[in-house]
Amino acid sequence: MNTSETVQAECRGLGFSRLAESRWSPRGYDGRPIADDTLRVIFEAARSAQSSYNEQPWRFLVAAPGSPLRAELEACLDAGNAFAAGAWILGLAAAKRTFSKDGRTNRHAAFDTGAACQMLALQAFASGLGTRFMAGFDGARAAALCPADCEPIAFFAIGHPSAEALEKKPARRRKALGELVSGQVWAAV
Repeated sequence: MNTSETVQAECRGLGFSRLAESRWSPRGYDGRPIADDTLRVIFEAARSAQSSYNEQPWRFLVAAPGSPLRAELEACLDAGNAFAAGAWILGLAAAKRTFSKDGRTNRHAAFDTGAACQMLALQAFASGLGTRFMAGFDGARAAALCPADCEPIAFFAIGHPSAEALEKKPARRRKALGELVSGQVWAAV
């Protein structure tokens, strides 16, 4: 069984909660190609995310190996994210800062872009792929790749997790639900 089949086997038959709990972010990819149809399904999932006033402010700039854009995207990454170069898709998620209908500032644009990124990550995982979103990048260099009204939010990798990444898959650690959800006014943090 190859690495994609292993990941797909993990996802088969999972309900949404189990799928969300099982998703993880590999730090290594084996470079195998991803079919265009699979990528289309992944980005359609991202497109289905909710957004304030249905603005859909997310923009994704993506490049496969050999694309002229690929080198520019890789040059934006911090050294600690060099592993992402092994992924079939390297991308930049950006958020359009203003509403299209009236030009007002969209203070929810980054939140909405995050929702689209999560949909992308879940669909990729359900497709047997790994994703990792990265905050370690040169913001000025990334901004130069975006339209003037867009802000770079995160870089991401989509690919087949490498055998080494699967072997080093970390144990899932999450805060207790009581630390995250409250029915009372929050005390000072």
